[in-house]
Amino acid sequence: MSGVAAENTVRVPVNAQRWSAISFLHWPVDPEVVQSLLPSGLHVQTHSGSAWIGLTPFLMRDVRVPPFPPLPGWSTFPEVNLRTYVRHDDGTDGLWFLMLWSTRRAVNVAMRVVGLPYQRMRARVLPGEPGTLAYEARPAPQAVPLRLSATVRAGDRIAAPSDLEVWLTGRWNAYVERAGRVWRVPVTHEPWPLRRASVTSLDTDVFAVMGLPVPAVEPLVHVSPGVSTRIGIPRPAPRR
Repeated sequence: MSGVAAENTVRVPVNAQRWSAISFLHWPVDPEVVQSLLPSGLHVQTHSGSAWIGLTPFLMRDVRVPPFPPLPGWSTFPEVNLRTYVRHDDGTDGLWFLMLWSTRRAVNVAMRVVGLPYQRMRARVLPGEPGTLAYEARPAPQAVPLRLSATVRAGDRIAAPSDLEVWLTGRWNAYVERAGRVWRVPVTHEPWPLRRASVTSLDTDVFAVMGLPVPAVEPLVHVSPGVSTRIGIPRPAPRR
């Protein structure tokens, strides 16, 4: 279940990586909008009556298949994902990715095989002023397009995250749909070191591209230097 500490023990990871220089931009949305996008067996989760959609740009570092080391010059690259929060029929909860983008063609192809909707983009994480993170992404040929330009300024460190902050970030499963069935992918990492943050500039077409209502409110924003993750073997989620 969602929480500060990981619920999974991934003894045999199929993938390891570091999620670095990450920003979480979250908007409340109508639960019915999210439910209409989910496969059978998954149900939208709400917090205080709202579903939430998160846009998370970050830098993937040292991507590798244990026990092999990362490939120098290849294993670090930008990623952007658009996600929401769900519960499965079996009572477990986690993430459902509406779309993911990365700059590595081979990664995208491999992840689509396991059911994750990865698309290619051109992107970079830019050096900025101290305490800021800046991201730029633009469409790549023959891919679901993404335009993103964002600058995020970090604020105070969060010593004791709120219930909502834990609910949005402390997620230990991802769900994918493959061969007409929902699969659960366990994830483990140390607790997120979080800071509250604000967006100083944001320009994106991701909501229009995905056919979602454009938010009428400013996002709830957090940043983190990152965590080191271990991703476990995907397993079919039980059918009701």
